[in-house]
Amino acid sequence: MQPKNSIRRKPAFPDGMLIVLGVIILCVIVTWFIPSGQYDRILDASGRQIVDPNSFHYIESEKISLLRIPHFIVEGTIAQAEMIFFLLTIGGCYEIVMHTGVLQAIIARMAKWKVRDMAFILVFTLVFAVIAAPAGGVVSFIGFAPIFVMIARAMGYDALVGVSLVLLGGAVGAAAGPITPFTTGVAQGIAELPLYSGLSYRIICMLVLWIVTALFIARYAKKVRLDPSKSYVYDLEQVQKNQEVEKHYDTDLSARQIAILVIFILGLCLIIYGSLRLNWSNRVHMQIYLCMSVILAIVGKFNPNETVRVFVRGAKGMLAAALVLGLSRSISMILDEALVLDTVIYGCAAILNGLPRCCGGRLC
Repeated sequence: MQPKNSIRRKPAFPDGMLIVLGVIILCVIVTWFIPSGQYDRILDASGRQIVDPNSFHYIESEKISLLRIPHFIVEGTIAQAEMIFFLLTIGGCYEIVMHTGVLQAIIARMAKWKVRDMAFILVFTLVFAVIAAPAGGVVSFIGFAPIFVMIARAMGYDALVGVSLVLLGGAVGAAAGPITPFTTGVAQGIAELPLYSGLSYRIICMLVLWIVTALFIARYAKKVRLDPSKSYVYDLEQVQKNQEVEKHYDTDLSARQIAILVIFILGLCLIIYGSLRLNWSNRVHMQIYLCMSVILAIVGKFNPNETVRVFVRGAKGMLAAALVLGLSRSISMILDEALVLDTVIYGCAAILNGLPRCCGGRLC
């Protein structure tokens, strides 16, 4: 029997890295039971490699051993080296901006505004939905997440609300895809439909998704503001509690801080413009973040040692997310090597073939 005065601790939620490791182990075990299969790949008239839908066949392949998991983790991390370095450069650049105190001053001022929860969430989810609609994804805008995490915390929410505004808001635009060339444009080309036909229907879908998403975020945000212990990241918020910006930073901006802010905003605008208009890759974004870091350090009058020290500190803050990213990539590598992805697709297609044509088309 437990002593009467003993405190029953709430079971801790597993770390994200442990969850991904669990999924990796599960995927290896699943490959033992799903037979390997493959579609033939052919080249179309434009030279692109496509799948022949009538060519599926089962093949023999060796089952993946649990002992090979370390191999896939290493290979997955190497495969994600570009995205990992992208996260590290973002972290370093934002840490330099934060070291100047400019973002903290702006956020402290915003925290004093009397803004209703719903208005704040509605506006910014719509902003990121509109930004992501032509881009077809939210990866290019992940750099905004640290800013909105700080804004959310300053307004009494948690980090999850700030991240949701960027990622879920962007996912609304990407999912509806009103003018997305990589999804809607390609699909309509294959179906021989006029480019971007049915635009009004997809805009309506995006508006519906936007309202549902904003209500979902607002409901959680209100719950956290009323009772911070309800936060899904309560432990992390407790660690950050000593860094509340409104208590440590003045809301008045100096001329130097204004110059830093202008450079920072111009850099972000350049990244957005390059993503939407010039199809810049993450490699170009990394170069811009690195150049911004140097320019901001010079304007902020950081000495070389201080610049490196602050940049490395910011990169360290992104290290956990970078490691999870590498682990996640190993999941698809396991499924690819086991040759079970095509089998799963074939099984799903067989189910759809048994449905009425209209239902199968909608689900596809």
